[in-house]
Amino acid sequence: MSYLGFIIATILPWALGIACLRAIWPSKQKYSLAMFIGYGYLFGIVTTILFIWLWDAVGLKQHFLLQSMILITVTACLYWLRSKNSWQTTTHHWRNQAVWEKILWLLFFVLLAARLFTILQEILQRPLYPWDAWWHYAPPAKIWRYWQEFTPIVHPDDWLNSSALKTYTLDSWSKPLGIPLINYWTISGISQWNDVLMNLPWFLCVLALGFGMYGQLRLVHVAPLHSIIAVYLLLSMPTLDTHAVLAGYADIWLATCYSFSAMSLMLWLKYRNPSQLTLFIILAAAAPVFKIPGIHWSLTLLPVLILPLISSRHRLYAIIICIAASLAFFLSGGISLNLPYVGKHSLTYHDVWTSVANNLLVYDNWHLYWYLLPAALFIGFKKEFQNILDIAGFVLIFINLLFLYIVFFWTEKYIWALDNTTINRATLHLMPIFFFATIVLMRKNNRLNGNTVNNFNSSRTNTNPA
Repeated sequence: MSYLGFIIATILPWALGIACLRAIWPSKQKYSLAMFIGYGYLFGIVTTILFIWLWDAVGLKQHFLLQSMILITVTACLYWLRSKNSWQTTTHHWRNQAVWEKILWLLFFVLLAARLFTILQEILQRPLYPWDAWWHYAPPAKIWRYWQEFTPIVHPDDWLNSSALKTYTLDSWSKPLGIPLINYWTISGISQWNDVLMNLPWFLCVLALGFGMYGQLRLVHVAPLHSIIAVYLLLSMPTLDTHAVLAGYADIWLATCYSFSAMSLMLWLKYRNPSQLTLFIILAAAAPVFKIPGIHWSLTLLPVLILPLISSRHRLYAIIICIAASLAFFLSGGISLNLPYVGKHSLTYHDVWTSVANNLLVYDNWHLYWYLLPAALFIGFKKEFQNILDIAGFVLIFINLLFLYIVFFWTEKYIWALDNTTINRATLHLMPIFFFATIVLMRKNNRLNGNTVNNFNSSRTNTNPA
């Protein structure tokens, strides 16, 4: 196949993902089309690479045409099954906006479209970018493309001792297979290798991130104008855009997957929509498919998950205890741990405040976000966290900042803060959900978002966000 195959490989996962969301979404629950579009792409691409991986696991040769026909059939069946359902949308909020708000919304939409166009232009004009793409992710995809099967990538020692023809090795042989599988699927419908078109999913990932965040903000009743401003501010972040135009890094995929999972968790806590819970579980499990740190980030969602088990009277006490424990840890000067199967590790304080402050507050990495965050937390405290969304947002921010603090101030990874590298890549993983939580904390009228924390337990049966 030629470029028609490429178009199918690009559009089919998106259509499949949207069909899956329609299939699991209760018809009585309000939905956002933007949320379906954004989550649909990520959900669809994860489903697609899982499908082709299972295809290989059962011993079948990769066959793009046959695989596409199966996925198209599944997609059509899912659409047909829910075609007669009536759906509740959030579009009536748009009709209630003032004329000047609609004009400003269109202005930010144009600015956002222009920014995304420049990202797409950069991707389509740039060949495969060095380092992670060359070193980790593109070689397996190219090998698989020529063999039409997922030949093993093994440790160098195992490769030296192997006589098998279809065995390859890389220094990064143990990396997760999510990104190489996305690369492989993207160009599997083309008759020859193309390392430019292979990078298009990075643009689609950014596009999906914007749609997904906008849709979830609308579902928590953030105004359309405020929602698109938030998306514009997020997608104009220099570090995020750099990872988009220099396609080949896994960080933007992990950021999108983890953040979508966290957003769904927050909305499930509020509205008890089972579809949001399903998305949270699936995407949290999928995060390590893109990058190993996805395991750590997914585990940080557990404290948020247990919030409903803590009575509203004790939540503030729990937050205070966590802050006090963190302070005690700081004053201790360090500890030594001997963990089974992990080994002995020492936590020793390293003063990297200057480097961290430069990366977050001075350098052109994150615009003015880190100046905005304290204001959002202050507003949350001022409102006394009267809403479960406020509490979940605060806990997410606190837990992840604490994790970053321990990693970059108390472990040997402090060197990655001094050399201005991983400190920003790790922060990128958190930026979308931090931005979402910040907007939630700063939204103008808490009463627009349903019941307060004190009425949280009685609101579990009220699934209508309106």
